[in-house]
Amino acid sequence: MEEERLLVLQMVADGKITAEEAAALLRALDATRRVPSDEEAGGGSEAGKHAGIDVGELGRKLGEKAEVMAQVIAERVEKRATRLEEGVEGPGWLQNLLGGLNLGHLFAAHYKSEDTISGIFEHEGDVQLDLSTFNGRIDLETWNRPEFEFRVVKTIRAPQAEEAAELAAKLVRFAQDGKVLKLEAASPAGTWNCGVAIYGRLPEGRSYDAQLTTTNGRIVVAGLKAGILRARTSNGRVVAGQVAVTKHAEVKTSNGKIEFSGSSPQLVARTSNGRIVVSPSPGQGGEYDLSTSNGSIRLQLVTSPDTGYDVEATTSNAKIVTELGEVEMLAEEKRPGRQHVHARTRGFEDRRHQVLVRAKTSNGPIRIGPDLE
Repeated sequence: MEEERLLVLQMVADGKITAEEAAALLRALDATRRVPSDEEAGGGSEAGKHAGIDVGELGRKLGEKAEVMAQVIAERVEKRATRLEEGVEGPGWLQNLLGGLNLGHLFAAHYKSEDTISGIFEHEGDVQLDLSTFNGRIDLETWNRPEFEFRVVKTIRAPQAEEAAELAAKLVRFAQDGKVLKLEAASPAGTWNCGVAIYGRLPEGRSYDAQLTTTNGRIVVAGLKAGILRARTSNGRVVAGQVAVTKHAEVKTSNGKIEFSGSSPQLVARTSNGRIVVSPSPGQGGEYDLSTSNGSIRLQLVTSPDTGYDVEATTSNAKIVTELGEVEMLAEEKRPGRQHVHARTRGFEDRRHQVLVRAKTSNGPIRIGPDLE
């Protein structure tokens, strides 16, 4: 089952299918986890024919990777057909499953179009930046030039180039009003055969309040100076490298790792499936709220005599390692299924810089300290 799931994700990464199509495929696979073998079921292939479903036709139409996926789904559909004949499954299950896959767009051609949007910020002060897209990544970096530039790459699956061009014209909206810039890519209602990636360059001398959102794709931010930084994706990694945030940073993904380096007085990092690695700039205080449901947490702190640490860490299925100099243990629990530590630097209240850490994972180790492996 795991190999088939990885194949689905690879198909998304290769642009073979969209996130919605992948979700349908995964649901089909998940629904068959407890299906008996062909021998146990008494021969599923013949049952598939009786059910009136030509599952082999699906395999013949797909490409190299999609063909493998079709075979996987075909096997499970045939097994489910046997269970349907035996009365184990309710009527209509097979038709509902195959109808829900909606794989017609897989057979269409891929078309790409690219637009460039550029301009300048004429007013002083923080720029309000709002970038949102779907089925595509967001890459944002700074450069030593006064203008901003966004390269918008649209990928569309359609039977004809004319149809692709018509859809491409509807995908992106851009607006700028002084220090407020909004670039939004949205899929028209009823369509899921397209995606938009955004590659942006911003003047490095300015500060930004940045809101970055994609429903399926990674987010990468490099060298940005920001008052507020919010980055969220429903599927993909989030990387913020060498950023300087003066107020608050929030990075979230439903499936992927999180990496953050630089400074922020407040950092919230959340992922449902992936590790978290945070490398704060030395000589600063801060509050770090780090949480993952499945992955390790690593907070690389450069300790110094004028910095105090208050660390509370919890994991369900691994160990907790802290190396923060002389600390007092406020709480410690070690038992099967739960590891919990609350440690604080002696004289914490008197330290010039104070670092508060709350780290929690359901499955993975937690390491806090300088260069811990």
